[in-house]
Amino acid sequence: MAAITLSGITKRFGDGTVAVDHLDLAVRDGELLAVVGPSGCGKSTVLRIVAGLETATEGEVTIGGADVTDLAPGSRDLAMVFQDYALYPHLSAYQNMAFALKAKRTNGRRMPRRELDGRVRAAASLLGIEALLDRRPRALSGGERQRVAMGRAIVRRPRAFLMDEPLSNLDAKLRVQLRTEIRRIHRELGATFLYVTHDQTEALTIGDRVAVLRRGRLQQLDEPQRLYDAPANVFVAGFVGSPPTNLLHASVETDNGDRVARAGPWMIPLPGDGTSPRSEVIVGIRPEHLEEPRFAAGFGKAVIAEVTIDMAEPLGGSTLAHFAVDARPVAVRDDETAGQGADAPVLVRPAPATMIASIDARSKVSPGDRLTLAVDADRVRFFDPVTGAALGDRLDAAASHGHGR
Repeated sequence: MAAITLSGITKRFGDGTVAVDHLDLAVRDGELLAVVGPSGCGKSTVLRIVAGLETATEGEVTIGGADVTDLAPGSRDLAMVFQDYALYPHLSAYQNMAFALKAKRTNGRRMPRRELDGRVRAAASLLGIEALLDRRPRALSGGERQRVAMGRAIVRRPRAFLMDEPLSNLDAKLRVQLRTEIRRIHRELGATFLYVTHDQTEALTIGDRVAVLRRGRLQQLDEPQRLYDAPANVFVAGFVGSPPTNLLHASVETDNGDRVARAGPWMIPLPGDGTSPRSEVIVGIRPEHLEEPRFAAGFGKAVIAEVTIDMAEPLGGSTLAHFAVDARPVAVRDDETAGQGADAPVLVRPAPATMIASIDARSKVSPGDRLTLAVDADRVRFFDPVTGAALGDRLDAAASHGHGR
């Protein structure tokens, strides 16, 4: 068993900075859990607390059901892969991978040479670097060095792997390739992985589940697709997805007896029975849920309006169309003393709001063009304008599932 559980973990530094704030997080045995969040959210501190490199101010860490809160790093039987590889430059790839095994003793004895060699070569085969074992780090590319660093962890056969942004030093193409490799390695090893990254695309593609942190607090813990489809609050909606979700303040009005949200030029039906007494909500519309009606065959209930294009970015398979609407934009409050707390949404600039639509590349649009856009109303998300929490019958589970304050 190598499940990892953090219970009530708080890390407070000497200057009063709270890096992690009463965090409860459970990594299942054999799971690859990705932890993601903006710079300074506490994700690397969480990893270092699990590794024993940082001491929690409060709370408990268990691995495999055993309390390891006060154990030294070497007694936790974990392997860590760092962002900067941390290879010995004077040793070959083989020697770097074998280094920890040579120092390891069981009942006072060193590991037999044959077993050590077998482990190194098995890991090299798994990573596809058999031909590189005699090379020193300076003769390896960045991706090859990272594979050697991963091999050094794999040969130890630890209870769990901790990965601290291992792909952030690589170019975009290589990151995509190694994301696939890490998924394959996790599947073949069947081990527990706790994977930290600032890249939300990386987190969504690599994790069995994803934990989103902000200011040391857990915002949502969920499967990648559900995290994307049903964000628990305004912060998660705006953070997960590229381009980010369009977030607008919308007034709640009555239209032919139905309650609707006026979001810019669109009148979007409220979820459930629409009897909410609210006079305002925050509406979240993902760019891919805006499309020309002729290309919107997959939309559920389409709500249509006309906009004026300010800028168009052709991307080959799609085009990002930028346009302004008469609505107030939304951001997430960044100070703890501003009245409603750190997660409350606020107005950061006056209307109009700039929105982005990811439309079919066959739409030939230019700045100044008038374009009719349909919103997939069934996939619009609604949020409380005071707390930022998700609203509506369709989102009740999302608003409560994994949302920590």
